[in-house]
Amino acid sequence: MLRRNYLQIIFLFYISLTFGNGLEYLKYFMKVPNCAPKDGKTLMTLDVDAFHCSKSCFETSACKSFMSRTVSPSCMLYEEDSTERMLIKEYNTHFYQLRRSEPTKYRDGKQFEYFCVYFIP
Repeated sequence: MLRRNYLQIIFLFYISLTFGNGLEYLKYFMKVPNCAPKDGKTLMTLDVDAFHCSKSCFETSACKSFMSRTVSPSCMLYEEDSTERMLIKEYNTHFYQLRRSEPTKYRDGKQFEYFCVYFIP
Protein backbone atom coordinates (compact mmCIF):
# COMPACT_ATOMS: atom_id res chain seq x y z
CA MET A 1 0.00 0.00 0.00
CA LEU A 2 2.86 2.36 0.76
CA ARG A 3 4.35 1.68 -2.65
CA ARG A 4 1.03 2.50 -4.30
CA ASN A 5 0.95 5.90 -2.56
CA TYR A 6 4.47 6.65 -3.80
CA LEU A 7 3.44 5.86 -7.36
CA GLN A 8 0.42 8.15 -7.07
CA ILE A 9 2.58 10.99 -5.76
CA ILE A 10 5.12 10.53 -8.55
CA PHE A 11 2.35 10.42 -11.16
CA LEU A 12 0.72 13.62 -9.84
CA PHE A 13 4.12 15.34 -9.70
CA TYR A 14 4.80 14.35 -13.31
CA ILE A 15 1.40 15.64 -14.47
CA SER A 16 1.89 18.97 -12.67
CA LEU A 17 5.34 19.45 -14.24
CA THR A 18 4.15 18.46 -17.70
CA PHE A 19 0.96 20.50 -17.94
CA GLY A 20 1.46 23.30 -15.40
CA ASN A 21 3.38 26.56 -15.93
CA GLY A 22 4.28 25.82 -19.52
CA LEU A 23 4.42 28.25 -22.43
CA GLU A 24 0.98 29.69 -21.74
CA TYR A 25 2.47 32.80 -20.14
CA LEU A 26 3.87 34.05 -23.46
CA LYS A 27 0.46 35.05 -24.83
CA TYR A 28 -0.20 37.38 -21.89
CA PHE A 29 2.51 39.88 -22.84
CA MET A 30 1.51 42.87 -24.95
CA LYS A 31 4.07 45.00 -26.78
CA VAL A 32 3.74 48.77 -26.36
CA PRO A 33 6.18 50.66 -28.64
CA ASN A 34 8.07 53.83 -27.72
CA CYS A 35 7.43 53.59 -23.99
CA ALA A 36 9.54 53.08 -20.92
CA PRO A 37 8.76 52.86 -17.20
CA LYS A 38 9.64 55.94 -15.18
CA ASP A 39 10.95 55.71 -11.61
CA GLY A 40 10.08 52.05 -11.22
CA LYS A 41 11.68 49.94 -8.48
CA THR A 42 14.01 47.65 -10.40
CA LEU A 43 14.36 44.14 -9.04
CA MET A 44 16.96 42.86 -11.50
CA THR A 45 18.31 43.36 -15.00
CA LEU A 46 18.80 40.35 -17.26
CA ASP A 47 20.83 40.31 -20.48
CA VAL A 48 18.72 37.58 -22.02
CA ASP A 49 16.10 37.23 -24.70
CA ALA A 50 12.42 37.97 -24.19
CA PHE A 51 11.52 34.30 -23.69
CA HIS A 52 13.67 33.77 -20.59
CA CYS A 53 12.83 37.22 -19.27
CA SER A 54 9.10 36.60 -19.47
CA LYS A 55 9.60 33.22 -17.83
CA SER A 56 11.45 34.83 -14.93
CA CYS A 57 8.76 37.47 -14.65
CA PHE A 58 6.04 34.82 -14.65
CA GLU A 59 7.73 32.89 -11.86
CA THR A 60 8.20 35.97 -9.66
CA SER A 61 4.92 37.12 -8.16
CA ALA A 62 6.37 40.55 -7.28
CA CYS A 63 7.31 41.23 -10.88
CA LYS A 64 4.77 43.07 -12.99
CA SER A 65 6.40 43.75 -16.34
CA PHE A 66 9.63 43.81 -18.25
CA MET A 67 11.27 46.21 -20.66
CA SER A 68 13.42 45.19 -23.63
CA ARG A 69 15.72 47.39 -25.72
CA THR A 70 16.28 46.38 -29.32
CA VAL A 71 19.86 47.73 -29.45
CA SER A 72 21.20 45.71 -26.51
CA PRO A 73 18.73 42.95 -25.62
CA SER A 74 18.05 43.09 -21.90
CA CYS A 75 15.06 43.29 -19.62
CA MET A 76 14.35 44.91 -16.30
CA LEU A 77 12.05 43.26 -13.80
CA TYR A 78 10.47 45.76 -11.44
CA GLU A 79 7.79 46.11 -8.82
CA GLU A 80 4.49 47.87 -9.34
CA ASP A 81 4.80 51.40 -8.04
CA SER A 82 2.61 54.48 -8.14
CA THR A 83 5.19 56.29 -10.27
CA GLU A 84 5.62 53.27 -12.53
CA ARG A 85 2.37 54.06 -14.33
CA MET A 86 3.91 57.23 -15.75
CA LEU A 87 5.41 56.36 -19.13
CA ILE A 88 7.77 58.53 -21.18
CA LYS A 89 8.83 58.42 -24.81
CA GLU A 90 12.26 56.96 -25.44
CA TYR A 91 14.02 56.13 -28.69
CA ASN A 92 14.40 52.47 -29.67
CA THR A 93 12.65 51.09 -26.60
CA HIS A 94 9.78 48.65 -26.36
CA PHE A 95 7.70 48.22 -23.24
CA TYR A 96 6.10 44.84 -22.60
CA GLN A 97 3.25 44.80 -20.10
CA LEU A 98 2.03 41.62 -18.46
CA ARG A 99 -1.71 41.46 -19.10
CA ARG A 100 -4.29 38.87 -18.17
CA SER A 101 -7.80 38.79 -19.55
CA GLU A 102 -8.73 36.43 -16.73
CA PRO A 103 -6.90 35.74 -13.46
CA THR A 104 -4.45 32.85 -13.47
CA LYS A 105 -3.00 31.23 -10.38
CA TYR A 106 0.72 31.54 -9.77
CA ARG A 107 2.77 28.94 -7.94
CA ASP A 108 2.27 30.79 -4.67
CA GLY A 109 -1.51 30.53 -5.04
CA LYS A 110 -2.10 34.25 -5.55
CA GLN A 111 -4.26 35.51 -8.38
CA PHE A 112 -3.31 38.60 -10.34
CA GLU A 113 -5.03 40.56 -13.05
CA TYR A 114 -3.09 43.23 -14.91
CA PHE A 115 -4.30 46.07 -17.06
CA CYS A 116 -1.87 48.00 -19.21
CA VAL A 117 -1.51 51.74 -18.84
CA TYR A 118 0.40 52.94 -21.87
CA PHE A 119 1.26 56.03 -23.85
CA ILE A 120 0.01 56.19 -27.44
CA PRO A 121 2.62 57.98 -29.60
